[in-house]
Amino acid sequence: MKPIIEVCNISKRYQLFSDPSENQHRSLKKTLHRLIAGGWQRNEMVEFWALQDISFSLHPGEVVAILGHNGSGKSTLLKLMSRIIEPTKGKIILSGRLGALLEIGTGMHPDLTGLENIYFCGALLGMKKKEVVRHLDEIISFADIEAFLQTPFKKYSSGMALRLAASILLHLKTDILILDEILSVGDYDFQSLCFDKIKQVANDGRLVLCVTHHEEWISTYCKRALLLKNGQLMADGSPVDILKQYHHQKLLSL
Repeated sequence: MKPIIEVCNISKRYQLFSDPSENQHRSLKKTLHRLIAGGWQRNEMVEFWALQDISFSLHPGEVVAILGHNGSGKSTLLKLMSRIIEPTKGKIILSGRLGALLEIGTGMHPDLTGLENIYFCGALLGMKKKEVVRHLDEIISFADIEAFLQTPFKKYSSGMALRLAASILLHLKTDILILDEILSVGDYDFQSLCFDKIKQVANDGRLVLCVTHHEEWISTYCKRALLLKNGQLMADGSPVDILKQYHHQKLLSL
């Protein structure tokens, strides 16, 4: 079977200040002061490789979990595959329509109502209005926020925003579904609904790729897992084996 995503020797480098405080948000006044004073020298910048020489392929119908401790490169990898950022080296080949939920409100317009955002997200995915209409009742029912459909999205609570965004992504027809730990924000019942829907999505031949530490879900639904450490791909295999290696990493770091 032809891969739907091919990650080919990708690396991602960031330029950071050697003084960590300089990497925080800086006012315009401070910026001008440092420039005039000549305070930023080339030797103040250091390279940080968030990812280094990573390669793997993913296929339709797979449900794949990405594991790793904070700073291992998980979110950077998802942003690269979602085309939010570009790799410093290497390339990623996508062969299908992609939908990603990397944080609450991704792809949503704050001034549009919930209903308008359903059509808006469909348009961003390249779908015609009649395609969105076909799934409209399912999306509304799954999100369970019908009473707030005419409310501007910016007035939604984080829970309501998550329910609508997840429902849209799970029901509109993408070939690739990317999730970044975001479902951990929802309540238990909604998480269970999402996990069951994700299983159905994979059975329909869509690829599901997610960053999660929900071990029960990984063991139950995933057939494959990737383990990252310090920006490198340490292991690619069965969820049981990857979870063992992940816990071994945790013990070593204590």
